[in-house]
Amino acid sequence: MKTNLPECPFYTKGQNNVLFCEGVFTRCRNRTEFFNRKEREEVEDAFCRSFYKDCPLYHAINEKYE
Repeated sequence: MKTNLPECPFYTKGQNNVLFCEGVFTRCRNRTEFFNRKEREEVEDAFCRSFYKDCPLYHAINEKYE
């Protein structure tokens, strides 16, 4: 079941064709730009929700806290 709210603790927002999440460095933010909104939504569905621990960005960001 698709949920509207992302579960990843590092997710900031999705807007048009851009996905924002916490950055790998202190006081920065990652910006991932896709060719279109549909592609961004597909990545959000795959990585920002239930399976966020499979996301490569999740692992990179999480290293700050380990």
